[in-house]
Amino acid sequence: MSTMKSSQTVYYGPKADLNMYPKVGSVSANEQVKVVLKEVANGNTWAYIEYNVTGSTQKKRGYVLASTVSITENVTTYNTSKQTRYVRTASSTYLGPDANKYPVAGSVSLGEEVSWVCSVREGAYVLIEYDISGGQKKRAYIDANCLGTSAPEMASGRYIQGGKINSAGDYWHITNQWNGNNNANTNGHLAIDVVRKNSSGTSLSGKEVYAIADGTVVDRGSQKANGNYVIIRHSTAAGKIYYSLYYHLKESYNKTSVKKNEAIGIMGNTGSSSVGEHLHLGITKNQPAGGYYGYYYVNGVKTRFSGETYVDNQNNRFYNPTKYFTQGESIINNNY
Repeated sequence: MSTMKSSQTVYYGPKADLNMYPKVGSVSANEQVKVVLKEVANGNTWAYIEYNVTGSTQKKRGYVLASTVSITENVTTYNTSKQTRYVRTASSTYLGPDANKYPVAGSVSLGEEVSWVCSVREGAYVLIEYDISGGQKKRAYIDANCLGTSAPEMASGRYIQGGKINSAGDYWHITNQWNGNNNANTNGHLAIDVVRKNSSGTSLSGKEVYAIADGTVVDRGSQKANGNYVIIRHSTAAGKIYYSLYYHLKESYNKTSVKKNEAIGIMGNTGSSSVGEHLHLGITKNQPAGGYYGYYYVNGVKTRFSGETYVDNQNNRFYNPTKYFTQGESIINNNY
């Protein structure tokens, strides 16, 4: 074991700059530590150390200047190198190469770009560097199986007529448009209904549906009319909050936060759906309060309305999804 010459702050990366790497913790003078490796970075040589967590059986790893440690281990000295990797399975990261022995450091999201540091690998875990809020970065371990050399294909949640979904040529087909198809059964539709077809035009069943934007899942469940559903909360760049509604799902995935185009469930025919497997996609200003929000009714009759961009109904504002996909967040910001 090596010994600390003096008390030191331990950092998430090889630079004593809290604007770049946050503090992991601290070590005391004469404390016994294990030096895992040394790294030459930012004009200095750093020691990547492992030390005990007070009051716990767990350990942590982080960086201190090598000159502050009396090093006894024969370890490899690296010049900083990084290889780009992509997160193919969202995961927690850890302050050492074992999810059971080291505390959680943070997490990375599906599709996120990270760096594999100095080709460091211990067992199933690799050392990565990734961005966190405030312009900072962290280095921590992740199961190597969660990473890939290419970004995962995240199929499109841009639900427009003929819109391409993936490289296989699947595309979206709108079966019931905003305000309906001008017949008694579809008049006043407060959303769009879409199905998925392959490149030959054959409808596909049991396929996934995707989030229209980054957001937080605020409701997920089953309701008599809507069937299995997911509701996601979004925010525009201007800070305007809005919600996307996904109804009649065969299955919804248990997620708390999602990225744009991330799968959130499987298209189905649950609830009061009578037209076969499809996705009912709505966009609203406020979070729906648990009722059925499929159509605009007047005296119990489905009725066409005049709004091409939005319509107010049932104490909420409904936005035209087709306009959203062609105009983007501006229809939210300009009609809030």
